[in-house]
Amino acid sequence: MVDGRLYGRGSVDMKGGIASAVLAIRALEKSNVMPAHDVRLELVIGEETTGVGTRLVLENDSRAPAAVVVLEPSGCRIVPISTGLQFFSITVSGRAAHTSAPWRGVDAFEKLLTVRATLMKLAQERSEKYSHELFADVPTGLPFAIGQVSAGDYPASIPAIATMSGRIGLAPGEDPQDMRAMIIDAVQSLQNDDPWFIDHPP
Repeated sequence: MVDGRLYGRGSVDMKGGIASAVLAIRALEKSNVMPAHDVRLELVIGEETTGVGTRLVLENDSRAPAAVVVLEPSGCRIVPISTGLQFFSITVSGRAAHTSAPWRGVDAFEKLLTVRATLMKLAQERSEKYSHELFADVPTGLPFAIGQVSAGDYPASIPAIATMSGRIGLAPGEDPQDMRAMIIDAVQSLQNDDPWFIDHPP
């Protein structure tokens, strides 16, 4: 906190949302307005990954909520639609060799880039098929991104293992299992162009 401003990771997502919710509930209490439904503030864990906190709240409460306001940053616009995402991790194997004779090895990182390109193509095709007016001001409502990459374990060796982790967007209501199947199919299709993937599937 500097001069009344909060800085750092999570300031807007979601500490800003939490502060907004607390202030909104306080304002509601002071207004003496009686809402038609009970108003509750739920602060949950796992918001960025599994959503386990939200699921636990719903599983342990017999009353389904009449409505939910999710306080994600949206430029102060009400956004009554949300896309989802599927996280994934993919590991590719190669064959180690000394960098003085790289042709004796199989570069797992190079193979991983082929996998990435295939998934980017899948994501692009999905983006072109999905549109909604509320996502008109962004390049896509179904973002694809790789957030982590790791390859090799020594500077003088061709990497024998390479891994990437990322996310691909889900359309509203889309079943994550269907997305997982699409990722698997896309990765398996690499066998058609590169025999290495037949005996060394990602």
